[in-house]
Amino acid sequence: MKEVSTRWQRYLPWMFIASAILFSAPLSAQQGTLSARVTDAEAGMVAQARSQVIWHSRHGFCAICGQTTFMKRGGQVRQCSGCETEHYPRTDPVVICLVVDGDYCLLGRSQGRRQAPNRYSALAGFMDQGESMEEAVAREVMEEAGIQVRNVRYHSSQP
Repeated sequence: MKEVSTRWQRYLPWMFIASAILFSAPLSAQQGTLSARVTDAEAGMVAQARSQVIWHSRHGFCAICGQTTFMKRGGQVRQCSGCETEHYPRTDPVVICLVVDGDYCLLGRSQGRRQAPNRYSALAGFMDQGESMEEAVAREVMEEAGIQVRNVRYHSSQP
């Protein structure tokens, strides 16, 4: 993995630091090495920067008229050079839940090809349009574990 010189870190925007860190290594190496390079306080900024880098790389043309787009508002918006339509990044809300019963909790194991067989996690999934967080939790637990839940409570959010 390429190292980003600490001399340049204070001069470059987070977006470019993140792209240098994240796109200089294969995906499997990113997860372990990125957490060693950033503090908890920086993790949210790096996650946002990564999302923006990917979004900008995929949205260079207008979905309405096909003309090129350019960045506005510090990269938070892209505007079409032809029809002047403003384009914004997608946000995909998710729920992460821990199903508990007394002293026990339900964990899941991903069946993905890159997942370690002994790695378990809380259940998670994308919210559907018009669905509340509580409804999304109940649906995801049913889909992933086949268990019907009740008394779903909101705990907190993360960046």
